[in-house]
Amino acid sequence: MPVFNGQRTVAGAINSILSQTYDNWELIIIDDGSTDKTYEEVYKFKDERIRYILRENSGIVGTRNFGNSVAKGEYCIVQDADDYSLPDRLEKVIEVFRQTKSDVVIHDGYTNGWDQQYGCLRRSYLRGRGDVLKNQIPGWPAYRRECWIKKPFRLETQYSYDWMMHLDWFLSGFKYEFIKEGLYEYVRYAGSASDRFEKAGLRAKSFEKIKEIVKKEYGVETNT
Repeated sequence: MPVFNGQRTVAGAINSILSQTYDNWELIIIDDGSTDKTYEEVYKFKDERIRYILRENSGIVGTRNFGNSVAKGEYCIVQDADDYSLPDRLEKVIEVFRQTKSDVVIHDGYTNGWDQQYGCLRRSYLRGRGDVLKNQIPGWPAYRRECWIKKPFRLETQYSYDWMMHLDWFLSGFKYEFIKEGLYEYVRYAGSASDRFEKAGLRAKSFEKIKEIVKKEYGVETNT
C-alpha cells in the first residue's frame, strides 16, 4: 500500500484489510515521504502483519516497485491508501489462484467519485473485464509476484503506469482470470492526485508514451 499524506484515509484502508475473512497476509505500507501525520495513524495499529516503511518521495511507480521488492508472499494484491477492500476480497482472489493456473486475477469493483452537482460521492459498478488495448481494465489487480519480477512497473509511464502494467503482462502472455463480483471500493476525491494529474495533462502525456512503447516493443496499436 503506497501512501502520501494519507492521514485522513489510511486507517480506513488498513481496517478493510484487518476485516478480511482470509487472514494469512502481510500489509506493506510504503510511505512516499509524507509530511503530515500519516505515521501516527499507522502506528495506532499493533498487528504484526503490518509493516510500515518511510522513504524519500519517489512517486507512485517507485513506491510500488519498492513495496513489491520487499514483499515475502507469492501473490501481490493492490490496495491503495484511500480505497477499501470488501471483506471477502482476499479469500476469493486466492481461491481463484489456487483453482486455476492464472497469473493475474481481476475482479469487478465500485467507483466512488465526487459529484459536483450534489456535493457527495456517487457510487457506480465497474466491470473488471475489458479490452486491455483500450485501457478498460481497472488498476486493482492481484498477481503472482513473478509477473512483476519479469515485467516491473515502468517509471516513464508514471501517471498511467497501471495501463502499461496490464499491457506488458497481457502482451507477454500472462494468463488473466476474472471474477464477476465487486470486491473493491475505489474512491476518487475532489482534488485527489488522480484529479490533479488529469487536469495538468500528465495522464495524457503518459498515454502517448505508452502508445510509443507498445508499438515499438510489441508491434501493437493501442487506443484510449
